[in-house]
Amino acid sequence: MVDMLRMVMPYGALAFLGILVAVVGTGGHRYEPPLGPACVLLLVVTAGTFARTWMSWTGLLVYAEAWIGVVLLVYFVRGPGESIVLLGDNLGKIWMFGGSIAAVVPAFIPRRFVTDGTRHGR
Repeated sequence: MVDMLRMVMPYGALAFLGILVAVVGTGGHRYEPPLGPACVLLLVVTAGTFARTWMSWTGLLVYAEAWIGVVLLVYFVRGPGESIVLLGDNLGKIWMFGGSIAAVVPAFIPRRFVTDGTRHGR
């Protein structure tokens, strides 16, 4: 049981990281353009690089899926009184599409930059 927990917990932490980055970025992507969107897109790339460094491809996949899921949820679900958190304007599109691209960017970082070579197969 403990071994299984040790195997699953890092992926849960990366899913939580994806959720956290999506929520913070959705709240901050409209702040002082172009600085706000640039900072939150950099946050997405940085967290994705961390996920890939820590748990390789599967970690990046878990992080990216959590991020995309939360951003899409925030975009499509209306709040009380039909309120909208993520608008369909230019800044909203930059956050959705630019963030999706930014979540995939760490996949193109060469392996030698994200590993120290001690884990075989990761």
